[in-house]
Amino acid sequence: MRFPWATHLKLFCKKRSDADNLFIATRMWLQERLGLEISEEKSRVVNLKKQYSEFLGFKMKLRRKSNKWVIKSNMTNKALNKCKDSIRAQIHKLSREPNQWSVMNFNAAILGYHNYYKCASNVYLDFDRIAFDVRKTLLCRIKSHRSKTGLKSKAFEQYYGDFTGKIFKLCGIALFPINGIKTQYHLCVFHRISATTRKPGGQKYIPCKKLLIRGHCSSSCKTLSEGKAPN
Repeated sequence: MRFPWATHLKLFCKKRSDADNLFIATRMWLQERLGLEISEEKSRVVNLKKQYSEFLGFKMKLRRKSNKWVIKSNMTNKALNKCKDSIRAQIHKLSREPNQWSVMNFNAAILGYHNYYKCASNVYLDFDRIAFDVRKTLLCRIKSHRSKTGLKSKAFEQYYGDFTGKIFKLCGIALFPINGIKTQYHLCVFHRISATTRKPGGQKYIPCKKLLIRGHCSSSCKTLSEGKAPN
């Protein structure tokens, strides 16, 4: 679903009937309470057992594992090609301007892509494919500028210290490995513990109503918590 400012929403259900009912209910709630129209082109019900569903550069599908269904996720084809083109552009920049600033920009781009896509379960396969596709370009473009030794920064040691593949060095600095990524799942935060409830003596749960009474939430939050649409 598409909201103002390109906001997206995914809703998951166990049954098709529940998904159809929730889709209708959500569309009616958005129209009646918030006066928003959903995108008919991009809003639909998808069976994840049969086909992929895309969301912000990721594509998800269910697969059998032992006696249960689990989510497998990858980069979308569009995101993968866009990432590949961006890395190629960074490699061409390294060839034209072989200096430390270009190397740091290349490393920043690689780390940025890794930080965003690392929650995908099959992300290593995607970046391994990208690394394979751009490897010839990388070898040819930096061949005359490569160095045998290079400094591994603190960021390199932190994020890629256990990487065992080939490390390229340019201008005395180690390049971040394109396929040096591992899946890191984003765990849900327990809703009873937050920065607001932390005390020196431990963690204490404060009900939402008490927070509203004590003035920790604005009037807008109070209005939304009561199910009323703001003016």
